[in-house]
Amino acid sequence: MEKIFAGIVLYNPDIERLKENVDNIINQVSRVILVNNGSENTEEIEQYLDGLEKQKIIYKNLNKNKGIAAALNVIVNKCIDYNVNWVMTLDQDTVCNKDIVQKYRKYLKMDNVGQLTCEYIDRNFKNEDEKNKYGIRKISWCITSAALLNINAWKKVGGFDERLFIDEVDYDICLSMREKGYYIYQIDFIGFVHEIGEGKSKKIGNKIIKTWNHSAFRRYYSTRNAMIVARKHSEINTIRAFLGVLKHIGIILLFENDKWNKFKAGIKGLCVGIGEKI
Repeated sequence: MEKIFAGIVLYNPDIERLKENVDNIINQVSRVILVNNGSENTEEIEQYLDGLEKQKIIYKNLNKNKGIAAALNVIVNKCIDYNVNWVMTLDQDTVCNKDIVQKYRKYLKMDNVGQLTCEYIDRNFKNEDEKNKYGIRKISWCITSAALLNINAWKKVGGFDERLFIDEVDYDICLSMREKGYYIYQIDFIGFVHEIGEGKSKKIGNKIIKTWNHSAFRRYYSTRNAMIVARKHSEINTIRAFLGVLKHIGIILLFENDKWNKFKAGIKGLCVGIGEKI
């Protein structure tokens, strides 16, 4: 049977949620790799890991926050050390169903798999999103959380782009894989629970507007990286991406708190992203 590892990037995780995450995945995979991105609660993390079965856990402390992309690359390179071809990437607050890997296994032999993903429930929005009603389908991109990554495809695209640090990292690698002839497949089952930021929805007339309430720090990277990724990939219309960023900044000004700091961070990120060398 094909060996599958799981990898979790840690940054100041809630330990109880992390326990739930690990408990649900550890018996589905050969090993769980945890990469600590300079968490402030490292001692608490390591105390928890000391109580787990040593043969199932691989732990690496980077001692500082090198960004999500760098930590994901550490995970994949560790898989390569063990001659593993597939890894499920998980956010620290994701909780998978206990049969998600079993369900993914059925699709490993599909044509040119870059990543496999499935439906999920966002804790912030419950069942507001329309679910996949089309069975197995090819999609343009997926979030990294609970995605099953083909390591050979990762090699072909040169790994995760570490200059992105955080935000758009998942979108970028999916685009890169598709440019190399790989596909992102979404399987029609709900496989995990997850949350993005502190998401909220507001109904304005017949429209539902979603806000993510990310920090100003995150807003800088999300706007910067949106422009870098748009300029990097010909599939994306750069003008449309620019207008999309302005729309999100407008939503922040209307509906989120800490508006001024987020606005400044967003505009700075926009300018840096436009000027960044590709």
